[in-house]
Amino acid sequence: MNQKEQIKVFLDLYDVSRETMEKLSIYEKLIIEGQKKFNLIGKSTLGSIWLRHFADSAKLLKILKEVYQNSEGKVLNLLDVGSGAGFPGVVLSIMTNAEKIPIKVALADSNRKKSLFLKSIKKELGVSYTVVNKRSENINQKFEIITARAVTSVKTFLDLNHNLIKKESILVLFKGRTWKEEVKESKKKWKFELNVVKNNIRIDSSGGVTLVIRNLKK
Repeated sequence: MNQKEQIKVFLDLYDVSRETMEKLSIYEKLIIEGQKKFNLIGKSTLGSIWLRHFADSAKLLKILKEVYQNSEGKVLNLLDVGSGAGFPGVVLSIMTNAEKIPIKVALADSNRKKSLFLKSIKKELGVSYTVVNKRSENINQKFEIITARAVTSVKTFLDLNHNLIKKESILVLFKGRTWKEEVKESKKKWKFELNVVKNNIRIDSSGGVTLVIRNLKK
């Protein structure tokens, strides 16, 4: 699928403003330009950024809206763990900024080069987020929403990042087809409420899902 076809699918899936589309177009260009220097994404996905990365990240906006609506107007703090090229964090920052949803986005990545890239993107796009050049387990703050895409197994993620989580925190994890085995393994140590959201087949036909975890306890 070429770029124009991907953009059409993106617009079919998400009702976004012209300004948002312009920012995403600039973002795509900067990713392609920065790929050689920063090794941002898998080479095989360079030609499918709109679907593999932008649309896949944007699917979280619906979840964020629901969380905000249930927060009684409270400003929410979101941490994107292992943000890399900025997925889903930068895309969500662009979209929540555009819709004036009061979510403070922080992007955590221990890779210095990728952190520099994320800072340059923030300046180029004129969006508000914070870049934290640290391993997430070394961050001394708790967040209402924690996201992660292709970072590690569910159990390992919970083991490493429980320091970020408070009673009302919601974890939103992108997982592939092995998600059932990962959840089963994690439940040997952790207790939690789980909502499984299947990926739209137009974005991902591999059997991937989004796991929404609440009320995490040992």
